[in-house]
Amino acid sequence: MKETIAILNRETNGSKKWNREYISHRFKLKDDVTIYPLFIADMDYRHSDQLLEEIKAVVADDDFGYFDLQPAYYQSIQDWYRNIHDIDINEDWIIAANGTIAALHMAAHCLSKDDNYLMLTPVYGVFKALADGFGTRYEMPLGTDEENQYFIDFNLFESMIVENQIGTLLFCNPHNPSGKVWCYEDLKIIVEICKKYDVKIFSDEIHADFTWNKPFVSLVEFQDIYDKILVSTSPNKSFNTSGLTTSYLLCPFKPWRDKIEETLKLFHISVNRMGAEVSRIVYESGEVWLNDIKEIIWNNITFVSDICHDAGLKVIVPESGYLVWISGKKLKDVDAYVQDLSYETGVLLETGSRFIGNYDSHLRINVATDSKMLKEAMILFTNHYKNYKGE
Repeated sequence: MKETIAILNRETNGSKKWNREYISHRFKLKDDVTIYPLFIADMDYRHSDQLLEEIKAVVADDDFGYFDLQPAYYQSIQDWYRNIHDIDINEDWIIAANGTIAALHMAAHCLSKDDNYLMLTPVYGVFKALADGFGTRYEMPLGTDEENQYFIDFNLFESMIVENQIGTLLFCNPHNPSGKVWCYEDLKIIVEICKKYDVKIFSDEIHADFTWNKPFVSLVEFQDIYDKILVSTSPNKSFNTSGLTTSYLLCPFKPWRDKIEETLKLFHISVNRMGAEVSRIVYESGEVWLNDIKEIIWNNITFVSDICHDAGLKVIVPESGYLVWISGKKLKDVDAYVQDLSYETGVLLETGSRFIGNYDSHLRINVATDSKMLKEAMILFTNHYKNYKGE
């Protein structure tokens, strides 16, 4: 039975997206202004009663001591991939970890230290810190076609790898910030080129469950072609569980698995017991809730796309996720615009400069929130944009 999706009150519980102390470090605000946080990529929806009851049952067991992951944890991941994505995952590929990005940093430490790293921009900003922290960063701009969709220039991609002796590719699949779902053909070319030059592939696939009209293809599906592929993912984006620091790596290549396991032991890193249990619960029982919120989110995407288009903004309608990537001719200094918008209206959007490069005149809008609040924010935003004169 379909439930009414309730909205969480997150203003006083430490939620980074709603925390005014944190926000005041990122945005200019007038005193006591109403805020409309549409920047950080998490959701404002309450979980279903069924999910909450199952989570409460774990708490009621009152055992938070040392533990070993149970077979049901691994089975839930395998079942989810098989039922949702039609992908078969071997249990021994799964390495439980404590955060999608933390896991990638750990992998960089033990597999790619001092490498030259390539990333395709614009892209998730944390990739910059990873590459700079463990090696040398190289950026390749994605192209934009006539339909305002990103594409990869594979001739440039190959030449960048050769000329810069790239050792590791950092890749977002699906793409963040645009929500593009990379097709099988594009991914196959990436794998073939990387195999040709022995380039490792680290793929962040955390937005995979939110595809809209295109099927998701995981890079782990190419393990028969090339073994140096590592996927980092979790239920965090799909089920709003980022605060539980739970994730997992998918690693078919046993020599890599052994190195990663050795590194986990070296730093005495173990997974969060509650996070692992919630991961299992949402994978076992959360599909109905996820489909319900996807219906709300798609309606929000449609509304935001229409109102932005009417205001003269360009919109990349996401093929996955709840983040809408837009651009406008007036946004010559996108950072200055975001600050002016927040000060004048209280609307908080993610500036394009947080996506490393190739972001000119772009903003990102998180629509996974209350529809009424979102509409108020979008009216304020588009009116501000129409009247914006710049500096």
